[in-house]
Amino acid sequence: MSHGNKGLVYGTDGQRVALRDLTFCFSRSSCCSLDGKPKLFFIQACQGQQTQECVPVESDACNASHDTDVTNVDLIPGEPDFLLGMATVLDCLAFRDPNEGSWYIQSLCKELSANYQRGEDIQSILTKVNKQLSKNCAPYKTQMPQPWTTLSKKLVFNQP
Repeated sequence: MSHGNKGLVYGTDGQRVALRDLTFCFSRSSCCSLDGKPKLFFIQACQGQQTQECVPVESDACNASHDTDVTNVDLIPGEPDFLLGMATVLDCLAFRDPNEGSWYIQSLCKELSANYQRGEDIQSILTKVNKQLSKNCAPYKTQMPQPWTTLSKKLVFNQP
């Protein structure tokens, strides 16, 4: 949990740290003992300054454009078995309630608690987080989380 911007988070010292630099520490070239094991990162931070507006549901937007200097390559490690659960899509703000906390972390915890014992995989759980937050519409703003993954297998938590 931190402040952030496109492809980076801020440390407690206010210095920018690229997500790529964080994940590199867990890559097979930096930590061979983690090779073949899933590496999960859940990032509660803004990824820009734009607000996602609440809009009426429409179908088939075919003229979408995405102008940015940051690409998927800048965010996702080029190795298998990584999952980055981002609180929001690129260019947009992440929100938190002053009393309840982060919209994303609250929803993530709720969905993990409710679904891991049912044997659901992490990507299915994160899809439920997306669905829940897509319905969370404060006055004129919303937030859509974005999981980025290079997982090579389904990840299911062991039941207690």
